[in-house]
Amino acid sequence: MIASVGFKEIIDFVKGKFGANINISKASDRALNIGYKLSIIPEIVVKISIQEVGNDRISLSYECNTGLSLIVHQAFSTIFRQMNTYCT
Repeated sequence: MIASVGFKEIIDFVKGKFGANINISKASDRALNIGYKLSIIPEIVVKISIQEVGNDRISLSYECNTGLSLIVHQAFSTIFRQMNTYCT
């Protein structure tokens, strides 16, 4: 099965659901840069890379600073918890 979602669809979904304006750009064939700008600090950028795609899983990695890493970890935990709820 092949599933695809465009950058605009993701940006519009995040803006509609959370009211946040994010930026998405292609870093390489297997990586995306996702940025979010708060009004008082510079843009926060997380690089997400696809490490492996299997029959029933996708392995991702991310790069960011240490403080942001804690936030990203919590965000991914929330996303995957919700995916498990909707996909079962």
